[in-house]
Amino acid sequence: MVNLAFYLITAVSSLYFLFAVFIVLGRRKPKVLSTAHKRISLLIPARNEARDLPRVLSSIAKLDYPAELLEVVLVNHKSTDDTLKLMREFAVKSPFRVKIVSVMEGADCKAAALRAGIAAANGDFLAFTDAEARFEADWLKKIAISCGNNTLAGGPIIIEGDDFFARMQNLDWLHFFAAGSGFAGWGIPQSVFGKNMLIDRKLFTTAGGFSEGMVWTEDLELAERCKKWGKIALFPATECAVYSLPEPTAPSFFRQKIRWLKGSANIDSWGLSVMITALVMDLTILFAAFNSIALFLWAWLLKSLADVVVLTGLLYKLNLRKDIWLVPFYSLFAAIYRIALLLIYPLAQNPRWRQ
Repeated sequence: MVNLAFYLITAVSSLYFLFAVFIVLGRRKPKVLSTAHKRISLLIPARNEARDLPRVLSSIAKLDYPAELLEVVLVNHKSTDDTLKLMREFAVKSPFRVKIVSVMEGADCKAAALRAGIAAANGDFLAFTDAEARFEADWLKKIAISCGNNTLAGGPIIIEGDDFFARMQNLDWLHFFAAGSGFAGWGIPQSVFGKNMLIDRKLFTTAGGFSEGMVWTEDLELAERCKKWGKIALFPATECAVYSLPEPTAPSFFRQKIRWLKGSANIDSWGLSVMITALVMDLTILFAAFNSIALFLWAWLLKSLADVVVLTGLLYKLNLRKDIWLVPFYSLFAAIYRIALLLIYPLAQNPRWRQ
């Protein structure tokens, strides 16, 4: 029985490892498609973000981009705190043209705020980030020169924070990005992150924009439609990164994952195969733990090796090599939270954006 369990664990882990190699081989370096500056509308939706909004506003003020080619669209979505006040104060002193859009009715999801902001935007390209984000001065310039016509482009999300929970979340985001950039390199893209994306407005319109109604993974749904009409490119480079804050508590972390899981119904067969393979690997670790400590350590080792293969190159590119030693802990962390998510998901209420 032990031998059978050993061979089963090794077989599943080998399949998981093959996916890791496939992802790494698919990565591509960012290409400079055009050094000409684009006319861009940068959209930031916010709901009760008075605490964190100064982060992104400060980053915008420092952007190295021609002022005449950039407009900032700030969307106040049903805020009851000082979010709108901060937006108005920023509009007065901003080096760029600022539009403020207030949405006080309609659906309680981020997509509703984005739809209102896009209606007011005039740029030939649309850039998106979140209210708690920050970025370097050349972020918009770097991601723009790597984004051609008829393209949806994105960069990595780096989660800031020194505590263990924050660093696990960072590795989780980077693992998703590594997988996404690998698949995009093979010509079978899956998604981009709404915190860090830029799209040709013509492609956005052709693809149908963000869906109406309650939409919780608007970036995933947009990417799925853009596959049919244009190109999706993910650039694993520091200069294209956006820095964000971690979920502060386990409940907020799981609410985020529930939103993502609800949106995963729209992924294609490739994305589904990755999800199933990862889940089977996680369940294999659980199965091994119920058999013996030795089998558990063997399964954990094999999963960790595959995750090291996926993450090491990206961590080096993003100057985060100090976190490589945390990858085995992330491998276990991911297995635990995904199994827990399976149990929580059927009991979860409808997801929500900001409160």
